[in-house]
Amino acid sequence: MKKTVVIALLMLSVLLILLTTACGEAKTETVAEITVDTEAFLKKIEQTDLFVDTLGSTKESVLSQVMFLSTDKIESASLFMGTGFTGEAYAYFKCTSAEDAAIIVEELKTFVEDQKDIYISYAPDAIPHFDSAIIKQKGSYVAYVVADKNIEANRIVEEFFN
Repeated sequence: MKKTVVIALLMLSVLLILLTTACGEAKTETVAEITVDTEAFLKKIEQTDLFVDTLGSTKESVLSQVMFLSTDKIESASLFMGTGFTGEAYAYFKCTSAEDAAIIVEELKTFVEDQKDIYISYAPDAIPHFDSAIIKQKGSYVAYVVADKNIEANRIVEEFFN
């Protein structure tokens, strides 16, 4: 009988130890969210003489219907494009995650290559703009710039997306 009581007490002790350690709160490290001042980025691009074409804001439908981007991976975006003869454009994309931003980067690279194939037949002077297209990711943000003055454009992108 004493042996049964001792075994029962030991089992109860083990059970209590397991229950108290299982209830502990898991410690997780929080990683600071990477942000980009997109308004300042767009303003600086707009105020700098980077383009030969006049660029204007486009509708969000362009992202999926013209650029073939996965819009389900994009939380917000702002895209400015020219008349179509220079290929010049600039944009930022705030994606749902850094992983989704990496997908958008690849889709933008594909878009640029496709544009080169299209422009070669009717606006071959635009090809150097696409050859030096800037696509840069910072966390869940992506910058996209195709400009006549790409060295200056790259400096601005580096300022905000580095």
